[in-house]
Amino acid sequence: MSSLEFDISPIDALPKTARVVLNGAIDGSSVTIFEERLRQLQADGYSNFVLDMAAIKYVNSTGLGSLVSTADNLERLGGGFALIEVHPKVKVVFDMLGLNSFFKIFMDEVEAID
Repeated sequence: MSSLEFDISPIDALPKTARVVLNGAIDGSSVTIFEERLRQLQADGYSNFVLDMAAIKYVNSTGLGSLVSTADNLERLGGGFALIEVHPKVKVVFDMLGLNSFFKIFMDEVEAID
């Protein structure tokens, strides 16, 4: 069973925005906790997220589906997320599937905020 860890902090420069540093894998065994954690953050008043993906070295099809549906749901509610520091192994998958044009992907938090 894989694990997924979260380190969450507000981004003061942007209202209702949290930086979510992820560590682990987004797959069938962790996707539920990923979705629950983002829903809880929304309940806490956040509608925008900067997901730091530097320590995510694996995302399977379940994880990709969750990222897409979460992005769609947030957008429908007037929010969204940006991905930063996407690990090269994950970036290759995004590129192959054409998801790099779907997701807002930035090099770092400064670029994402700008």
